[in-house]
Amino acid sequence: MTKNTLSIVIPTYGNKSRLELLLNSIFKAKIPESLAEIIVVENGQKFNAETICNRISHNVKVPITYLYLNEANLGKLEILEQKIHLVVGSSFSMMTYESMKIV
Repeated sequence: MTKNTLSIVIPTYGNKSRLELLLNSIFKAKIPESLAEIIVVENGQKFNAETICNRISHNVKVPITYLYLNEANLGKLEILEQKIHLVVGSSFSMMTYESMKIV
């Protein structure tokens, strides 16, 4: 873990337009210098989340890591429990589509 840094974990399940909107909104906001990484965990049927992560990561300084769990929909907390060991930040936040205000 890196001292005083933040990791964001985004569990995703079959909603590519909202994933792209969420990632873009993170980078449009004032990003703290302490943001170390974003981890996107896709669960269940693939829907091109990896392509979205790769495309957006080419335009930003913060690394975006894509992970895939080939299992039925585990739910957000189960995904977090399985992948928390990969977080490099000293603290983390889980962001979901429900975190966004859609206007």
